[in-house]
Amino acid sequence: MDSVRLPTAPSSLRSQMLGQPLHHIPLPPCNRNLRLKPVIGINLSGNHVSPVAVITRDETSVAPLASPQPRLKVSPSSLQYPAGYLGAVPERASDPENGSIAEAMEYLTNILSTKVYDVAIETPLHLAKKLSERLGVRLFLKREDLQPVFSFKLRGAYNMMVKLPAEQLAKGVICSSAGNHAQGVALSAAKLGCTAVIVMPRTTPEIKVFRIMPYETTSVSPLASPQPRLKVSPSSLQYPAGYLGAVPERTSDSENGSIAEAMEYLTNILSTKVYDVAIETPLHLAEKLSERLGVRLFLKREDLQPVFSFKLRGAYNMMVKLPAEQLAKGVICSSAGNHAQGVALSAAKLGCTSVIVMPRTTPEIKWQSVENLGATVVLVGDSYDEAQAFAKQRAEEEGLTFIPPFDHPDVIAGQGTVGMEITRQAKGPLHAIFVPIGGGGLIAGIASYVKRVCPEVKIIGVEPADANTMALSLHHGERVILDQVGGFADGVAVKVVGEETFRISRKLVDGVVLVTRDAICASIKVTTLVIRFVTIAPA
Repeated sequence: MDSVRLPTAPSSLRSQMLGQPLHHIPLPPCNRNLRLKPVIGINLSGNHVSPVAVITRDETSVAPLASPQPRLKVSPSSLQYPAGYLGAVPERASDPENGSIAEAMEYLTNILSTKVYDVAIETPLHLAKKLSERLGVRLFLKREDLQPVFSFKLRGAYNMMVKLPAEQLAKGVICSSAGNHAQGVALSAAKLGCTAVIVMPRTTPEIKVFRIMPYETTSVSPLASPQPRLKVSPSSLQYPAGYLGAVPERTSDSENGSIAEAMEYLTNILSTKVYDVAIETPLHLAEKLSERLGVRLFLKREDLQPVFSFKLRGAYNMMVKLPAEQLAKGVICSSAGNHAQGVALSAAKLGCTSVIVMPRTTPEIKWQSVENLGATVVLVGDSYDEAQAFAKQRAEEEGLTFIPPFDHPDVIAGQGTVGMEITRQAKGPLHAIFVPIGGGGLIAGIASYVKRVCPEVKIIGVEPADANTMALSLHHGERVILDQVGGFADGVAVKVVGEETFRISRKLVDGVVLVTRDAICASIKVTTLVIRFVTIAPA
C-alpha cells in the first residue's frame, strides 16, 4: 500500500492519505451526440416563471435540515493556513445516530442501485505522467469533463429526478443555477421526457445559456442588455493600415477565465466530427513574399474546402450534434454566401432538409451554388438583417433549427479546428496568426484553441477600416453597432459582432489590424501571384 504524507499545518493538524496503487485507464472516444432539449424560463424581471413542480421528494415537505437559527456569518479570512497544507479536520461526533450502520447502508444502497448511467458515462482515471514524475507520486485525474455536460453535476440531478413519482415528474422541474447544475437538470429532463425551467442570473455568461437553450428559439437570454447598443461610426477609430490597435483590456472576471470553460472548448474542438465533410487544408509557404518581408509567411488554404471556405466547419460541427428528431425537422439559416453553402452541404451529408434565406440582392451565382447542393433557397428583403429576421421567424413557426453564422459555441469550436491544424502543421516557431474578422467566429475559435496550447502565439485580427466592428467593440470594452458598414469586402461586412465571439476575443485576442481598400486589392494581387489560382474567401 502506497502512502502520501501531506505537509503539517501550523496548528499541528496532521493527516495521512492512503490508497491502493491505481492503473492507467485509456481514454475512450467521447460521446458528443447527447444534446440538451429543456424548456427554459429565464427570470429577467424578478417575477415568478411558469408554475411547475419543484424537485423534492414530497410535494409539501420542508427540508428537515433547515436550521431554525440564523446561519453564522463569517469572513474567509477567519480561517487561513498555508496553501497545500491540510486543515479543517473535522471532530468526529460520538453520537451513535450520526455514525449508524443503517444510515451508511442507506447511502450505499442508493449509490449501488443508481440509474445515473442511463444518461451519464463512467469516466476514466487519467494518469498525469509528467506531473506524477515531478511530484514523485502517482497522480490521477478523474475525467468528469468528458460527461455529456462536461461536469459531474449531471449525476446528482438525474439520480434525484429519476426517483420522482410519475405524476410529479409530469408537472416539470425547476432549478436555479448559473452553470453545470443547470445543464445536468436540463439534460436529465430531456432524458426523462419532462419540462425543465432553469432560472439564471442576468450575469450568466452566454456560453452557459447556450448550453441549455432548446433549439426552438423561444427562450430569452439573461444577457440581453436593457440599454440600447452603442452606435458608432467606423471613422471614430482609425489608425495607419498595418499597425496593431484595439488591444483589449483584460477582464479580471474569474468565471470568464475559468479552466472548465477552456476545457469545454478544447474538448469540443478535439472531439469534433467536422472531418466527415471538411478536409484538413495545407499551410502554403509563400516563398517569394516571405523573402520580401524577411519572415516565414504561410497561407492557410481554406479555399480548398468543398465550399471554398472555412464556414463548413462550424455549420457541420453544430448540426452533427443536433438530436435526430430535431435534425429530422430540418434546418434554416440566413446568409449571403459561404455560411449558406456550409449549411447546405452539411444538411446533404446528414440527410436533412435545409432552407437558406438570402437577400434579394444576392448575386445569382451565389444562390445557384447553394441550390446545387440541394437546399431550398428563399430570397427575402434587401439586406441581411431582413433575411435573418425572416429566417428566425420561420424557424419558430415551423420548428426548424436556426444555424447561426458565428455566434454559437459549437460553430465557434468548429472554426477552431483551423487553429488546431495550424499548430500541428507549423514547422518551427509560430509567432503570430492573422485572422480576418466578420462576426468573429473564426478568430474566437482559433484563439480558443491556440491560446490554450501555445499561449505565446499572438492572435491578431484583421478588419477593413470601414467595417471595423470588432476593433471598435474592443476599444469601447463592449459590443457596439456600426451606423454604416463598408461593403467592399462583403464577407466581413458585419454591423455588430457576436456576444460569445466578442467575449472570447476580449479575453484572448491580442489586437486588430485595420486595412484600407487599396491594401485589400494589393493583397489579392499578391496572393494571386503567390498561388496561381486561388479563390479568396475573406469570411
